[in-house]
Amino acid sequence: MPDGAPLVLKVSTQPDQRSRKIAEVLDKDMKLLGVRLDLVVAKWPENLKAARSGKYQVWYVGQYAAAFDSAGALARFDSRQIGGQNMARFKRPEVDTLYDQVQLLPEGAQRQAAFREIQKIAIAYMPYKFTLNRLSVDMGYPQLIGYRRPIFWLDFWQYVDIDDTLRRSR
Repeated sequence: MPDGAPLVLKVSTQPDQRSRKIAEVLDKDMKLLGVRLDLVVAKWPENLKAARSGKYQVWYVGQYAAAFDSAGALARFDSRQIGGQNMARFKRPEVDTLYDQVQLLPEGAQRQAAFREIQKIAIAYMPYKFTLNRLSVDMGYPQLIGYRRPIFWLDFWQYVDIDDTLRRSR
């Protein structure tokens, strides 16, 4: 890159209001650093396809826990999952070996040590940059019965109902 030429960062984003606002803030912040953004706007499925095929530079995505521990989240560091969960195309043989161990080991000190080792390698190589932790807020009403926030998934609606006899009068 010639001296003085601006660094261009290609960022995948979606065409919705929330994504536009995030991109505006990111663009403003990057300009202060002398980095120009090239926003690639596409719908989420197209961005996912591009990410899994390695045809993107930066894309902000989130993830929810799917189990009681982070074994599933470690799939993003397993080289055999390149083209799937491993969107960074990260490849380290020692991580693959540790990932296999985590899948087989029972809960305990040895399994936790394997988790910690993968985390150390992930921090050292930084194939992903974690930027935030989402916070969910629930509101309940007296007439809503049966609601409990699921810990590892999002669907709860089949367990709730409305009891109009419990509705407060205004």
